[in-house]
Amino acid sequence: MTEKIRAKVLEIWNSGRVLQAWMGREGLFPLALVVSEPTSIQFTDNWETVESWTKALENECKCGAGSGYRIEYIELDHPRLGRQRAPRQVVFDEPADLIAYLGVQSQFKRFVVLSGEIRRRFPALKEWIETAPTQLLRKNGIGRSCCLCSISACLSPDRLFACYR
Repeated sequence: MTEKIRAKVLEIWNSGRVLQAWMGREGLFPLALVVSEPTSIQFTDNWETVESWTKALENECKCGAGSGYRIEYIELDHPRLGRQRAPRQVVFDEPADLIAYLGVQSQFKRFVVLSGEIRRRFPALKEWIETAPTQLLRKNGIGRSCCLCSISACLSPDRLFACYR
């Protein structure tokens, strides 16, 4: 289950929606992801599996790992086991929670620096950054070879924008 959560939030990160939310462009947070609740049969027949699944979720949550998501639980009345508590959904309250969970702090910091510099020097590109934030990270790359890295060398906003056409 934790792999599914990680895959889903990675998909959301790669879409740029987390960066857009950080810039105030999208109301993504708090981000709640429903986890499949164990059935009564699973509680009865596979209690160890349910317990292991719950512990795995708890190990990766804020209370277990120090950052990431929080877990919202549901109370279930089981005929043989009595009242049981099971995870219902995981919630990332703010962009920083999701960024820490995925371990993409360096990418986020790079985005903050680059987007701030571009918005300061080329205000006309503010909307482009807000609508396509992942392009800024992709174009810039790890090697920092794009003209964004040496933004002062760019002669005009038109030349900088041409890098992204």
